Amino acid sequence: MTLDLKINARPWLIGACLVAVALSGFIFIRKLIDFPVYYAAGRSLLGGRADLYAADFALGPVMDYRYPPVFLFFFTPLWLLPYKLAAYLWYLLATLQIAGCVWILRRLYRAQKSHGLIWLITGLATAQYFVMILHYGNAHLLAITLMFAAFYFVVEQKDHAAVVAMAFAITIKLTPILILPYFALKRKWRLLGFIATWIVALNLLPAIYFGWAVNAQLLGTWYKHVVVNQEFHET
Repeated sequence: MTLDLKINARPWLIGACLVAVALSGFIFIRKLIDFPVYYAAGRSLLGGRADLYAADFALGPVMDYRYPPVFLFFFTPLWLLPYKLAAYLWYLLATLQIAGCVWILRRLYRAQKSHGLIWLITGLATAQYFVMILHYGNAHLLAITLMFAAFYFVVEQKDHAAVVAMAFAITIKLTPILILPYFALKRKWRLLGFIATWIVALNLLPAIYFGWAVNAQLLGTWYKHVVVNQEFHET
């Protein structure tokens, strides 16, 4: 009598990947580059400071805070934690964003016949980028994930979710605003109108804390510091 034991290797592979991801976090958080800036800025905010774009608000004139005020409020729970724990949670969030990007692409690709070679080439082409962004701890990955999600929701005809995702992406990083002409070409005027409304609403939220005048001043300073003052960033 023979027993044919069929072992499903997929759960073991997933488990091994999760363990590898969890352990890799302790390596990545040792030398993060951008997240320490966010954390230092968040701690300054919790300390009562409101001069977000001062040279000493984060980690100096080069490693300074360069995001809109609302970004700090999105992640306030992290600034309340010890740095190493906050950094590790930020790393886990980044890995979830990478998984989310892959999941969204697979969902959008489901209507076509899947080809393993395409996924292999894509993985090899983008792996270096994902490793780098985990090392830097930059918020750019969050903006990309939200942008991917927005396109997915548009394809799925879930415009309300698409509006929220795109508005958050633009509010966090600004560069996804370059995608909006695509929606204009598709004549999605209502979608564009709601995105603009959400962007305005999100950027007005910090006024609850700062007050309307201070928040408007901070937004103006951010615009001059990040968008207009190119000479500073070249330096």
